[in-house]
Amino acid sequence: MSKMKVAEKAELRKDFYGKIEGVLDAAGIAYEPIATGLLALVSADKMVEIRVIVKDEEKFDVEDARAEYAEKCQKAAERAEQKAVKETERAAKEKEKAEKAAAKAASGADAE
Repeated sequence: MSKMKVAEKAELRKDFYGKIEGVLDAAGIAYEPIATGLLALVSADKMVEIRVIVKDEEKFDVEDARAEYAEKCQKAAERAEQKAVKETERAAKEKEKAEKAAAKAASGADAE
């Protein structure tokens, strides 16, 4: 694949922004153009910046990008698993603490 000309990149970006605008319009999401792309106004306090970046095959390694994304996903999954384990441990400790408190309260009531 040959290197894209600046005009070709601009036309491709324009085409993609048009498609994105169509999707946003259909979804009823307000947006406005900004210097770096589009700003989608999701709610009164939330905005999403959308950028279309055209890459030349000569300067962009798709396999590296895929590998980087896979690694990112794997790390996120590992973090989520660790969080779930900690939450389970925390819940078990809370349950144990509540059971001890209930047992102590019951034994104090028996002593009376």
